[in-house]
Amino acid sequence: MYLRSKGEIIKENFSMVEAVYKMINIGLTVASLPLEEINMDNSHVFFVVHNLFNEFRTELSFATYYFVNNMVAQTQSKTDTFIILLIISAMTLVLGGLVLFPTLNRVNQSQLDVLILFIDIPMPSIE
Repeated sequence: MYLRSKGEIIKENFSMVEAVYKMINIGLTVASLPLEEINMDNSHVFFVVHNLFNEFRTELSFATYYFVNNMVAQTQSKTDTFIILLIISAMTLVLGGLVLFPTLNRVNQSQLDVLILFIDIPMPSIE
């Protein structure tokens, strides 16, 4: 960020959080200035105009771009995991059905065999 001190322009490096805080702080200072003091000779006005429309805005755009890309990558990763788990659960249901239906068929067949045995017994021999 560029600062004006005693007529000289000085460049200082800040982290993104510090730059946002500094921009808010000086912006509030400019907002409280009387209207006749707001001109490009004022160091606070210079700071806001020069930094807000140059490097600060560009770096803030980059930070936002990186944040959005990171969120998209994490969402894609979670989506891939969800789809894999969904496919595995569907395969488990299909395999369970393939095991369950033949077993149920055998149980029904055994019940029919037992019923046929009882039907084949003549009535007078049952007491």
